[in-house]
Amino acid sequence: MNPKDPHDSNNQIVGVVGVGQDITKQRPPGEGAEPPKWHRLYFALAGFDVLTVCLGLFLTVMLLALFKQSVSINQEWTDRLALYSEINRQAQRLNAPGNNIFYTKDVSLESTLLSEAMAAYQLLIVRAREDVETNVEPALAGSILQHLKDVDFSITEMVADAKQVLELFELDRRVEAGERMAIMDHKYAGVTLSLNAINAKILTVQSDLFAAQFLQAKRVERYGYGIAGLVVFMVLGVAGYGYRVQGALAKAFAESQSFRYELEAANAEATESVRIAKAALVHSDDLTALIDTANAPIFGIDAYGLINEWNQKAVTITGFSKEDVMGRDLIEDYIMDEYKESVKQVLEKALQGIETSNYEFPLHAKEGGARVDIMLNASSRRDAEGNIVGVFGVGQDFTELRAKESALNQAQKMEAVGQLSGGIAHDFNNLLSVIKGNLRFLQEDMGQSTDEIN
Repeated sequence: MNPKDPHDSNNQIVGVVGVGQDITKQRPPGEGAEPPKWHRLYFALAGFDVLTVCLGLFLTVMLLALFKQSVSINQEWTDRLALYSEINRQAQRLNAPGNNIFYTKDVSLESTLLSEAMAAYQLLIVRAREDVETNVEPALAGSILQHLKDVDFSITEMVADAKQVLELFELDRRVEAGERMAIMDHKYAGVTLSLNAINAKILTVQSDLFAAQFLQAKRVERYGYGIAGLVVFMVLGVAGYGYRVQGALAKAFAESQSFRYELEAANAEATESVRIAKAALVHSDDLTALIDTANAPIFGIDAYGLINEWNQKAVTITGFSKEDVMGRDLIEDYIMDEYKESVKQVLEKALQGIETSNYEFPLHAKEGGARVDIMLNASSRRDAEGNIVGVFGVGQDFTELRAKESALNQAQKMEAVGQLSGGIAHDFNNLLSVIKGNLRFLQEDMGQSTDEIN
């Protein structure tokens, strides 16, 4: 583009005009033009690269989560198995006093051991129930709680039997004590069966969890195969892309050799366009100066009736400077009241494309509010696209002509009155002449003197 600062008739800068040249076709390959289609392969490969990295990170996160979940679950159920093993050990301690009394024969010692084992067992059974109720899924918790209830019931009865064994042994009723011990051992076997059922249930749960984790691991493995396939595809794509790039660079190099000559031709064409544009600017300046110095009042208004053009002749005949009127309403501020409506209609017609010629209307003058008579030709003002954007008025000041016309009319009236008076006097003299002539004829006929006739 070649910028130029246009001037008005007073050589004041009023804006900037830019003259350009379309050199899109003369640009070197790849500059300002749409990228070649093979660039799409580059973007696709870049997308695959990003996708591969994201999927790799995703698989890593999945594996870490799977590992943490496996460790957590295994630790949870291992701790639970250890708790039930401790309950089983306390059950053995509760069963031991009823059997050992026949060897130690110390009722006091065995009673103490039984009480200690019972206290430890009660703490463990409460802990086991709270763990199941809090951490185990409801579907599985019901079965485990039922087994724990069976264990607690059997141990309660077993402890009662052990106490009876100790009491019978202390009373030296050893045969009955032996029978009660057999019943106690049978109940201990029930406790063992219930605990074994709980352990079997836990092992089943662990097996199911391991199976689910194995399926997740297999799914992650399939994802890994998919990523490997993407990597292979990306490698092949990069190889193909390199081949295409090599060909494109060779073509671009060949095209760039001829670009310099085309650019020189474009510069020559742009220089000619600048010369033509400068000539047009000179013509535009001349036209502006012509309007401003025209020997006729010229004004312009926009679509809202506000003045946007006011030449020197309009300044001279009205006394209002360009600064006084620019942006003011022509009809409201400068047209006499009795003509406002008719002038408004003329301007509205011009805004609709209907032009008016030789329309007479008065303007206010600045000094003393004197009247200035204008004969106007109102034309539509259009932009570069042909849209009406205002009205352009070219007028003629006939104030002096109107005054001379009025004086001439008055003189013609006086002349007509004089001619009428002269005609009347002439006609009257003619009548008197006839009368006098007739009187002379009468005098001659009658022979009388003039004094007698008079």
